[in-house]
Amino acid sequence: MSSYEEGPFRSFNDFFIRKIKQGARPFSNAPEDVVSPCDGLLSAVEISPDMTLTLKGQPYTLVSLLCDEHVASTYAGGIALIFRLEVHHYHRYMFSDSGHASPPRRIKGRYHTVHPIGLRSTSVLQENAREWRVLHFDHLGDVVQIEVGAMLVGRIVNHKVDEFHRGDEKGYFCFGGSTIVWLVQREKICLLDAWIAAFEREMPVLQGETIAKLNFA
Repeated sequence: MSSYEEGPFRSFNDFFIRKIKQGARPFSNAPEDVVSPCDGLLSAVEISPDMTLTLKGQPYTLVSLLCDEHVASTYAGGIALIFRLEVHHYHRYMFSDSGHASPPRRIKGRYHTVHPIGLRSTSVLQENAREWRVLHFDHLGDVVQIEVGAMLVGRIVNHKVDEFHRGDEKGYFCFGGSTIVWLVQREKICLLDAWIAAFEREMPVLQGETIAKLNFA
């Protein structure tokens, strides 16, 4: 709690979405630095034309995730960065660069657990509510950011802003565990050496940590 703003808290959910103290999640302002939008467990997947993206053990295509074949096709050959938030993680997330955003797309769904036990009987992520926007970042280019709700996460709360700066709060998840997915276009970024292992396993990450560099080649 020493890292967070003090109450009072009117409910457990009010406590759950508490804000972290200013300066507790520092981030680089260097244009070439790609910083994490949130706390969580980071994994990375290369996007191929025939791939199915696996989250929480459940495979699905980009088209079924986005419900938009055209947008999905523009990220072929790129990279998907998956930030899985567990209950103990900070559940507010930020914009990782300045820019502007396309209109939000919200896909209704049923809330199911993201815990592996729930994957035995249901197509979890394809049934979960999710919201996504194309973020037209000034330096990083066009990134699709998808917020996925889970059981007990009854609300994905995104602030109604169309223009933003690096470090501005984008929104937050209410109580539960959740996931943020980034779709990044081909050859746009290079993960730092310290984060290459994210292609093989989940790695703890904090909001604001530099995870990649822009590829200027």
